[in-house]
Formats: sequence, structure tokens, C-alpha cells
Amino acid sequence: MEISFIHTADLHLCKSFDDLLLNEKERNNRRQELWETFDKIIDLTIENESNYLFVAGDIICSKYSKLKDFERIAEKFRLLKNTKVILVTGNNDPIKEDSYYSIIDWPTNVYVIKETHNLEKITFEEDNLCVYGISLGEKNPDYYLNNNVDVNIDENMVNILLIHGGDEEEGHQLYLDYDKIEKFDYCALGHKHNHTEVKENIVYPGTPEPLNFQEEGKRGVVMGKVSRDMLFKVFIPLSKRKFITKELNLQKEYSKEKILDIVKFLGDVNSLSRDYYRVLIKGELNHHIKIEDIIDESQKYFRYIEFIEDFEYSLELYKEEKENKNNIIGRYINEMKKKRYKNLYEQKSILAGLEELYREKVDS
Repeated sequence: MEISFIHTADLHLCKSFDDLLLNEKERNNRRQELWETFDKIIDLTIENESNYLFVAGDIICSKYSKLKDFERIAEKFRLLKNTKVILVTGNNDPIKEDSYYSIIDWPTNVYVIKETHNLEKITFEEDNLCVYGISLGEKNPDYYLNNNVDVNIDENMVNILLIHGGDEEEGHQLYLDYDKIEKFDYCALGHKHNHTEVKENIVYPGTPEPLNFQEEGKRGVVMGKVSRDMLFKVFIPLSKRKFITKELNLQKEYSKEKILDIVKFLGDVNSLSRDYYRVLIKGELNHHIKIEDIIDESQKYFRYIEFIEDFEYSLELYKEEKENKNNIIGRYINEMKKKRYKNLYEQKSILAGLEELYREKVDS
């Protein structure tokens, strides 16, 4: 007997996005978009008449959530009249006595696994299915997830493992030995934010919506069918936006206009107006060009763009030194030549000092 499923994790509803340089309006937009992607997952589950929705932890950031947010999740799950929802918690939404998970009136089709120390087994005889899961609870220095995954599975039934962890170093509390869990027909995992197939039957769907610049590429959920002797699965992209990192390699001959032209064509028009860009600036910049001007003028072409400065200024000041050999500017340049300033901050300081001397010269 085959069962159909959708596997999701790490949606992080209510995330603060404090780790990004977004203004408050954009943060609110991004939080709303997480909910819209959650709606897409619900719609996809309904459209495909999936028997099960497996949620492998961190569906929400408990630290920033309120009761109404959990009620909103419960109401969305209530729409899945022909789908059973099995949910475990993760390290960002741990279950405990006073958590909202424990006080919500969940719909009858929703099974929140509340066991935090041993694998809990839920049997669905009508589907010849056993689901084993464990949720993460309050932090405990003596807790190790890997110690709790040994269990004798029922060889006559389909066996699913639902768990949040594994993408850590051995010895970490959330470390998971993949060889220990290979016996399950399908392991629906969460915690690793990039879509990963550790083995054919051990899968992380990744974040359905990217959360930062470490989460590039396609984002979505896993949809599949499983039986005792068959596993079929496919990755379904869902995300509304992407995080994209590009390199800008400067040459000292480049003019300001040329640099801006390069920046404008880092992506297509639709992507520039939709996605989040980070640009790593490398190479060598003509000292007559202020990088701050490049950064400021670039903003108008993008929905969001940020820069990481990893370049050097070309400090070839021969012309300036020759023109000012008998005044303080010339002496300043000559003194600076004796020092090898490779640090960008120091280079900017040199140029700022030179600019100030030129200003004083004009004013006098």
C-alpha cells in the first residue's frame, strides 16, 4: 500500500530577521511572505490530495511568536480535511509545559508529538503505517538526540522517522548518526537549511523560503510516495524570493560609470526588483572614485543590495605628488609612501586626509 506525503521543515514563521540589514518595513514584508509560503504548502497538500504532511521542526520561532500565531497555524491545518499532519518541534520552537504547543486546541487531523526523551510511535492501521518521532524540549546539557533513535521497527508496516537534528558535529546535542536511522523507509528530517539527500531515504527539504545569504538556490518542499518496497520523491520549489551573492571584480582603469553599469547587470530586471543581492567587491579601485558613491547609487536599481568591501584602492599618487611637491600635500603624500597601507580602512583614512588637505588648499 502506498501513502502520499509532503515533507517540510524550518519555515521559521515569525522570524525577526535581525541578522539582515533590512529596514523594519522590509522585515515585516519578509515575515508576511513566510506566512504566504506556508499557505502555498497547505494549498499544495490539498491540490495533490496528500495523505500526510510531515513537519520536521522549526515551523515557527517561538521566541518572537504569540498565541494568535499558533492559532493561525492550527486553522491552516484544519483545512487539510483529508490529510493527517504529523509535527515535531525543533530547537527554535521547543515544546515544554507552558509552550503554546501544549495549550492549543489542535484539529483532530493534527498529531503533535510531545515526547522529548524517547521516540514516540503513532500507528495508522488504515494506512499500514508507523510514524516514529521525537520533539525537542527545553535545553538540557545531558540531552543527546542520537541516544534516543534506537527502536525496533515493524517489518510488516511502512516506517517513517520524523525528527529535527543531525546537521551538527558528533558530540553535539542534535547530532544524528545517519547509519542508525537508515532502516526506516523514509526519514523526514529538519534542521539543515539546504535541501539535502543524505541517502535515498534520508532527506532534508531545507527552508521553504530562504532566510539569509547562506541559503541560496531553490527552496521548497519534498513531495513523494512511499511503501514497503518503493520510495518516490520530488523536490517542489516554492519560494517567493532568492538570496543571491555576486562578485564585483574591479580594475583601477574602471570609471565610476563603468562600475555602475556592471552592477546594474548583475541580474535580470525581474530578479533585481524581486530578490536580495549581496555583492562582494574585490580588485583595485581608482582612488579618485569613492566607493560610498557607488554603493549609494546602486540602491536605486535593486529591491535590496548590500556590499562587502574586500578590495584595495590604487594609491598611485605620482601626479598629485608632482603637482604639490613644495607644499604640505606633497609632504603628506611622500610620508604616506613610506608606509605600506594594505588595510582598506587605513587606505580610506589616507584618502580622506588627502581630500581634507585639498579642501583647505582651495579654501585658502
